[in-house]
Amino acid sequence: MNRRKILSGVVAIAVALGAYGIYYLSRSKTVEGPIEVKIGYQALASSWAFYVANEKLPGRDKSFFEEEGLQVEAIQFDSSNRAAEAMLRGDIATDSAITMTVLLNIEESSPGTLKCFGFQMHTESEFLESFIASKGSGIQGYGDLKGKKIGVFPGSLNQAITKLLLRDYLDPEKDVEIVQMAPPIQLQAITSGQVDALISYEPTTSLALKQGVAELVEDSPWARHIFEPFPVATYCFTAEFIREQPETAKKIVRAWWKAIDYIRSNRSQASATIPVYTKIDPALAGELNQPAQQTSTEVDRQAIQKLADLYYSFGLVSKKIDTSDIYYIPE
Repeated sequence: MNRRKILSGVVAIAVALGAYGIYYLSRSKTVEGPIEVKIGYQALASSWAFYVANEKLPGRDKSFFEEEGLQVEAIQFDSSNRAAEAMLRGDIATDSAITMTVLLNIEESSPGTLKCFGFQMHTESEFLESFIASKGSGIQGYGDLKGKKIGVFPGSLNQAITKLLLRDYLDPEKDVEIVQMAPPIQLQAITSGQVDALISYEPTTSLALKQGVAELVEDSPWARHIFEPFPVATYCFTAEFIREQPETAKKIVRAWWKAIDYIRSNRSQASATIPVYTKIDPALAGELNQPAQQTSTEVDRQAIQKLADLYYSFGLVSKKIDTSDIYYIPE
């Protein structure tokens, strides 16, 4: 009888342990599911690091985000200002392209708020902006702009840099009219003669040249004449997000950096992701000029500081900014 009781007790314990094991495994499986995260993007060709990280690429079963255990919800914004506001509220984890102007304005008012894990940089060979002139205008250099109109991307920075670019060739305050205009109307403006030239971004440059309404005068003027490399945008988190979700931040960065590596070695396949998120024609996507994609481990930090100093000299920020503490490198 005692043996039966003992055997019954052992069986009962085994059944209980088995039931608990099944419960525990089911709980563990739920806990270890993909981490849901929201990431912002602007529908620009230059946002392709995010596109590449979020898409299943040829020959791969998962996206780079999925490989890191992330389930990403892509949230589109019409500007990096709006995206940065959402990031500061905690609505999104990061964004595909926060402009350096937005970064430095936030750093001016609240130092240490943003931590950057990647950058878009203009070099002489990798860039977004070009100097183009209307077909038959006779404009072959910056000095030929005297008495002409040149269209530039809206904003104080673009106007200030254009003046800096032109001052060795003419008086930018008297000799030329600088017209700020949004990219969607730039192509029409140069076609109709509203402006004689443009400091244009992609895809405006490639479209204007393909349609034969403009001629290329010079590629990448900022890197050639201001300094190289020239920072234009960044990928960043808030310091609060890193503190509260350190593992998620690391996973996002690992996936993003994989995407940057992929772009460098598989440009054609990487370009194929651009039409998924933008209205750019697939046939054109692979031909667009693109800025260099650099991680926080390899970026030229002196160039970042030089840009902050340039903003101060232009009066775009009211105080000098030390950029030495804006970087995020996962451990």
